[in-house]
Amino acid sequence: MKMPNIYDPVNGSPADVTVKPLNLALVSDTRVYLAIPGPDGDNVWARLCEGVTSFTYNANDTTQQYQFMCGGGYAANEQTGRAPTIDVAGRRVLGDPAQEYVCSLAYSLGNDLKTVVRIDVMDTTGALTQRTSVEWGCTLQNIVGGLGYLGGEATENAPFSCTIALNGAPTVVKGPVLYPLQVTSTAASTGKTSLAVMPPLRAGHTYATQVGESITLPNPGDSITVGTTWTTWDGTSAITATNGQQVAVIELTSDNKAWGGGVATAVVGA
Repeated sequence: MKMPNIYDPVNGSPADVTVKPLNLALVSDTRVYLAIPGPDGDNVWARLCEGVTSFTYNANDTTQQYQFMCGGGYAANEQTGRAPTIDVAGRRVLGDPAQEYVCSLAYSLGNDLKTVVRIDVMDTTGALTQRTSVEWGCTLQNIVGGLGYLGGEATENAPFSCTIALNGAPTVVKGPVLYPLQVTSTAASTGKTSLAVMPPLRAGHTYATQVGESITLPNPGDSITVGTTWTTWDGTSAITATNGQQVAVIELTSDNKAWGGGVATAVVGA
């Protein structure tokens, strides 16, 4: 009896194999911030992302190799040091706080080039978003974009690049965090604003909003009673507000636990 070819299609038979996509990480999921001087004299975090097309991490490990008699001629490797750097490359964006800060240091030396870099990685695979924050003292080097807009052809956008040389050992903090939502307000009809939220709403989640002069977002995992301070929102309807008020959006899990949140300044129709 001839056996059937296992590659022949079996029409109408249910598939008994579930294809699971790889949980691939995206470079753009990592957020990089620099500590820059704020308007009140205190340092503030400025995200390094506008115009940036790539981050390249270089471990620059120092390894000692030994061949002891007991090893029978085979080597033992000991990693004894590390001098990591992050190469940043992209295009010059005028007015971006992080780029303006870096480029303002193009003629500086010594301590003026030192600041702190913060690297945030979000893990959204669990019930709550887990954030790993790495804060690292650093020296900004090889700055391109501060001496005019040199580099490339006349028909190209000016380049921006720098090297973030990491100093000493980092400080690593892990824990749950309210996933940051990017909320944008635009004028709708009279006395109303339209909101756009990124990233899109997750399956099984819902939105709630709040309007006020000053809004404090909940902690990750807080139980939210919708209908009191927070109001259910369908994600599309215009919201009543006054110009300049804060409009907050939180994303809730199926059991009304705070998962994500963001705030915008209201722009309403006249």
